[in-house]
Amino acid sequence: AAAAAVTPAASAICSRRRARRAARRHMSAVSAAGLLCGCLGRDAVPVLLSVTDCVMGLASGLTIKFFPIFLKTEAALPPSGVALVYCLVPLSLAVFTLVAQRVAAAVGRVQVMVANRFFGIALLYWIALHAELWGSWHVIVPVYIIRTSIMNCNYPLQRSILMDYVNRKHRARWSYIEALTSFAWSGSAAVGGLLIKRYDYQLVFYATATMQAAGWAISLLLLALVPRNDARMAEALSSSSKHKRGRTADSRRRSHTP
Repeated sequence: AAAAAVTPAASAICSRRRARRAARRHMSAVSAAGLLCGCLGRDAVPVLLSVTDCVMGLASGLTIKFFPIFLKTEAALPPSGVALVYCLVPLSLAVFTLVAQRVAAAVGRVQVMVANRFFGIALLYWIALHAELWGSWHVIVPVYIIRTSIMNCNYPLQRSILMDYVNRKHRARWSYIEALTSFAWSGSAAVGGLLIKRYDYQLVFYATATMQAAGWAISLLLLALVPRNDARMAEALSSSSKHKRGRTADSRRRSHTP
């Protein structure tokens, strides 16, 4: 009976030791990643996410407001056709978001975000390069729907990373920064309208894709800062923290014991 009682206790001690070792490895990995990324650490993750989101928002604002007009004038879609496209976009986005979350659980959130943005930017470059296909709605419409879905399905992943790396006391501040990004997105739409009026859609598509490529390059730094198995590491950190609190409470009780 004594041996049976000792076994669970020994197992619990071993589990806590493994959790502490995993937590130390995680912190060492973050520190090493910080050195590789120019002395950046865990605190840089929200900053990188916000800068990337701001650049992407400014770039998207140049074109996103004018895609309905583009589909109507260049792809020769009737108003009902344009409305149907914008009915299909949310459905496609829901599917892409679900798939992205499933894949992220296996390969990592940042990895999925980087891959999705790469393909989305490549599709926009493809649209800009093939102006002769703009009149073929059966080509442009599917490309547009896929491109829009693959770029926008990253938001839940980005939001989850931000919440993991921001202290609860400071989350309102970062939400305020996101609101400023939305304002900048609306302001860049005015610039996009002027460029389309003076030049054409092709130039604005190139400008949008190039700015998004710059934001994508910034997001590559997150690959070294956010581990793939972030949930497992977070669990290890939580277990380690609980163990430390429990050990502190035990020492306090012993110190007060007469």
